[in-house]
Amino acid sequence: MVCGNIPANKPFSIKAYDSFGNLLTTANSAALPTSNAIVTLPNIVITSTSNSLLNGNLLKCDGTLVTNGYVILKYNSKTLVSSVINGVFDSRTITCGAINGPYTIEGIDEGRNQTTGIINGFFALPSTFI
Repeated sequence: MVCGNIPANKPFSIKAYDSFGNLLTTANSAALPTSNAIVTLPNIVITSTSNSLLNGNLLKCDGTLVTNGYVILKYNSKTLVSSVINGVFDSRTITCGAINGPYTIEGIDEGRNQTTGIINGFFALPSTFI
């Protein structure tokens, strides 16, 4: 339930968006002459999404596992930061639209203050290992 103030005697519309910024539905209402009026929206249908897993190992320059670090995954104007545990990262995310899509990832070794630089890739759903 959503509550809020609406000026009396003025028509209005309510728009619902998904987390990707896509408009799900719009409900138009006539002016409400009284307070405490209830407006019922139509059913909201969520557009299809795909779950994606991007995982891999983050290694130091000498080939040993990074134990104090993280990875930054960017796709579709979204940014996801995942911890590296014992050299392994596991980034689970939701992608919208196309089943496969491009991404960039950067590994950070906080212990040595080093980075992999930005690596370009392409999701291969449901799981991509790099």
